[in-house]
Order: sequence, then C-alpha cells, then structure tokens
Amino acid sequence: MILNKNEITRHLNTKGYIVIKDFINNSDISVNFLNYIKKKDKFVDGVIHGLDKKYYARIDKKIKILAKLLKTKNLNISDKKFGYTSIRIKKTKNTKPKLIKPFNFHKDPKVMPGGVLNWHIDHFMYYFHEDYKNYLICYIPILKSNSLYSNVAIIPYDKLKKFDLYSYNKIKNRGAVRFRKVENDTKPWFDLRFKKPTNVGDWYALDDHSDITDGWRVRADLEKIKVVPKLDLNDLLIMKPDIIHKTNDAKIDRIAIRCDILPKNSFYEQSFLGFLKICLSYFFRSKKSRYNLKKYIKNYIFN
Repeated sequence: MILNKNEITRHLNTKGYIVIKDFINNSDISVNFLNYIKKKDKFVDGVIHGLDKKYYARIDKKIKILAKLLKTKNLNISDKKFGYTSIRIKKTKNTKPKLIKPFNFHKDPKVMPGGVLNWHIDHFMYYFHEDYKNYLICYIPILKSNSLYSNVAIIPYDKLKKFDLYSYNKIKNRGAVRFRKVENDTKPWFDLRFKKPTNVGDWYALDDHSDITDGWRVRADLEKIKVVPKLDLNDLLIMKPDIIHKTNDAKIDRIAIRCDILPKNSFYEQSFLGFLKICLSYFFRSKKSRYNLKKYIKNYIFN
C-alpha cells in the first residue's frame, strides 16, 4: 500500500474521488466476517449498520494511517472517529425497477432490484453531522468476483461543473439529495412533488433536507456523463461525501466495507450520546429530515 498525499488530495479536489489499488490484503478479512455480514439485516437506506469492531480491526489500523495523512486545515477530519457500515449487493438478472404505488412524496416512485442504490448524495450521515466539507467516504470491496461489475458509478466534480455548474454549486458540501429522470410511469409522481407539469426525459434533483425547495431541474443526463471505476477485491475508493453516485449494476454478488472518516469535531452517531443528540435535535429539524430520522430512531430503539 503506497499513499501519495499530494496525488490523493489533488484528485479529491478536482474529481471528488480516487482509487487506491490493494489498500488491504486478503488476510485482513476473515471468512467469519463475510458470513457475519451475509446474515445481517439492512437498514432502510440499504446499508448494514452496527458491525462488530473485532472483524474490521486490521482495516481500522490502515484507515487511521490514511486519515492522519490527509488531515489538513482545509480538510479537518478526525484520525480517531470512524463510522463503519457495509453494503451488500445481491446478483440479479432482473434489471427492471418496480413501480411503487400509491405514490409517496418522500419515497422514490421506483425501487431497484438486488439492493441497487439509485443516484444520490448520502442522506443520514448529512442529517447526523451536517458537515460534508470535513468528511471522507472510504469504500472497499471484500467480496467481488469481477472488477467489471457491481461497481459504484460516479459523477466527477469536473464533469458536473462542465455540464451543469448550477447543480455543482447547489450540492457543494451538501447531502440528502436524490437524482431521478422523469419517465412515462413516474411523471405523475414528479408532478406531485414539484406541483407543476414536468417533462418526460428531464432530470431532477430531489432535495430531502430543505423545506424551502423540493428540488430543481438538472441540466445534465447523469447516465451520459458518469464514470465507473473498475474496483478489484481489496481496492479502496475514496469519495468526497457530496459527490453524486449510485450502484452501477447488480450483475454479480458484492459485499463492501464502508468507513466514513468523520469531521474532527463530530460526535459518533452510533454511540448512546450520539443517539441522544439526534433525538434532542429532532424537533428542530426540517420536516423532510424528521421523516427520515424517525426511521433511524425507531431502528436504533427496537434493534
């Protein structure tokens, strides 16, 4: 594992992401860890929370080295506070999303098969910390048979700036946004969301944080400007948290470990004190935030 601070920083600032090959070794992941993740339930956002630290201790040591290396005045991250989760994709030949009715203002009109996550900027971690400037997402495939499939699709900073500078400025250091294309069967949902007629083929950003706006029209076709880094087993994908991304496909099974390097002055949301802070701040949040945070609070209490 060779880490070049200048190269990593440059790519994160200009592209919003970088891939580091062979960040971990096969010996860092046990069979017991894989079996453990395969059995754990997903949260409503499709992510597996509450991982037992004993399984990822070796990964944690390498993440600490990375965090200390990248910590600067312009990136005030912690080298001790990390949030570990897992993302599990199930191989499926069915690529057709399921239309969900009756339509719900807050929920997607369609659900993707295989645990595939559609275009978004992460919601819950933004609700928890509201600081996506001093934050990094580290993503490592630990079960994956082919580098060509089940990867993460990304909209790089420079491409978004080129094709839609307005959207780039709107989402800078922001979270809790989805991006969807209006289709014939989802047009009524978009008309409901934006309280006006929308056009089939147009893309929209759906703001799930602010009660002032429901979102805005995106001037770029995300599918045409996306990049899909080909990740092998044990590679590390580092992303800025405000980068637009999605699961590109579910052609093979894939399990990935995700480590969020938190802001230096943040709290750890999965601790009791962190959970208490979320509960106390709940009533001061936007309606959209409360809708989603209620799910997290219920899940924490009853699981």
